[in-house]
Amino acid sequence: MNPDRYLETLLSVPALHNPKVSPDGRWVAWSWSRLGPAADVFAAPTDGSEPPIRLTETSDDTLVVSWTPDSSAVIVGQDRDGDERTQLFQVGLDEPGVMEPLTEQSPNFYVHGGQLHPNGSWLIYGANLDPESGERARWWLARREDEAVACVLLVEMLPFRPCFATGDSEALAGIFREAIKEPRLIVAAPIPARPGIESVYRFDRCDRMHRMAVEIETFRPRVAHAVVRLGPDQLDDVLDLYGSASRSYFTPRRLAREVYFGVYAGRSLVSAAGTHVRSTELGIAAVGNVLTRVAYRGRGLATTCASAVTEAALELHRDVVLNVRHDNGPAIAVYTRLGYRTHAPFIEGPAVRRAAWDRLAKMFGKTPG
Repeated sequence: MNPDRYLETLLSVPALHNPKVSPDGRWVAWSWSRLGPAADVFAAPTDGSEPPIRLTETSDDTLVVSWTPDSSAVIVGQDRDGDERTQLFQVGLDEPGVMEPLTEQSPNFYVHGGQLHPNGSWLIYGANLDPESGERARWWLARREDEAVACVLLVEMLPFRPCFATGDSEALAGIFREAIKEPRLIVAAPIPARPGIESVYRFDRCDRMHRMAVEIETFRPRVAHAVVRLGPDQLDDVLDLYGSASRSYFTPRRLAREVYFGVYAGRSLVSAAGTHVRSTELGIAAVGNVLTRVAYRGRGLATTCASAVTEAALELHRDVVLNVRHDNGPAIAVYTRLGYRTHAPFIEGPAVRRAAWDRLAKMFGKTPG
């Protein structure tokens, strides 16, 4: 056999991908490619008592994602013409070839994973909703039929792992239990979501916060000092103000992407503020990192910097928000003068994933010894 023919033969050999054993251990499902025009999903008893069942037969690659908790069906993912915009389906062992859609076709985000909650009503999966932002972040959604009932955002690019959660408390418990495995997080969530989160994670500290928002119609600028836009060229000055511990957060790329303004006294940056994150696609920006050196406080520098950032952010985004501790009266007064209004209270704090025995004790309402 000549080399070209040999290579062609090797490339045509059927290949198995991503085998997954059912929760009850009785079945295994996998994707099998090169049996037809696209990869399809098969399942077989783990004891080898029956031949494989072909669960899908499609013109686009279909891959195994997970099993349902009762082991009666598999969750599969399929994109269209390789566009990586995965749609999730459920296929029952007793109904091969019947693909029940669980999500929309060709969504405008990238789907990661997919798992049915034990109650059978919620689907949990990760999604990158703003892939152009450059942030390494993942979203998880819990859906009941066509309605999103809970979502969680985990920012993976930062070592302290900020995590934002909202929605139904029980659905959030499912996301945190089944999808998020980080040992430590900084969690921000609405107050009613706390029980669901605390069934899986234990707060080391839980601060009460206000989320404040401003719109172009309500914004009242207050710039009383010479303020400059900060970018990659000012990185050393920014690190000097915020401290060496901020080195992993402030990078040339971040300062180029976000909106930062500062006030200088001579050659020293003495006050600054900026956006934590922003998305022109979604029309929202979050203002934060407002800091003034101790020797320069009480002069309105923070107000000037926050005003400049807010004004620039409103030129590019529909909504501008910020977070502040509920008992930080001076800061709330500053933001109120700029036109911010309290949008909603929430909680925020560092949280540690509970050990398995601790989660069980929490679930059954017992205090671990």
